[in-house]
Amino acid sequence: MIDLDEGVRIMSNVIGCEPEVVTIGMRVHCAFERIDDYVGLPLFAPMSKTA
Repeated sequence: MIDLDEGVRIMSNVIGCEPEVVTIGMRVHCAFERIDDYVGLPLFAPMSKTA
C-alpha cells in the first residue's frame, strides 16, 4: 500500500530494490510503466538518499 502526500492510498508495487529493503514510511516516487499507447501502470521506486 502506498500513501500519497495528497491523502490517497493505492495498492502498487515497489520496484528498484530488494523486497526486504522496503519499510513502512519509506519515501518513494512514481515511475510509470507504459502498457500500451493509452495506459501507463503506476509503480513506485525508492527516493534517492540525496533527494
